[in-house]
Amino acid sequence: MDKTYFVVLLLKVLSIKHYFETVDHRVLVGILGRRIKDERVLWLVGKILGNFNGKIGGKGMPLGNYASQFFANVYLQSFPLIVLLFLGKLCLSLPVF
Repeated sequence: MDKTYFVVLLLKVLSIKHYFETVDHRVLVGILGRRIKDERVLWLVGKILGNFNGKIGGKGMPLGNYASQFFANVYLQSFPLIVLLFLGKLCLSLPVF
């Protein structure tokens, strides 16, 4: 993938305006499932995520609760590593806004 195209795609994906409504439930539960082994907790996570009635089924988080803020941080925890792997040294030379 062309690095310039990737940067443009990345900036579109990072649109904070629509971030909460695009979080994939399966990906988030998979990330949490690596650390949380209690099925009851994962069931509760599914119930919280299921309360969001978004445009796309299986995606999105309800706004205004502490769980969603925590989920957002968990979902993005590996983002810097992904950027570094795809962009290599280029990401180190990008300006910081």
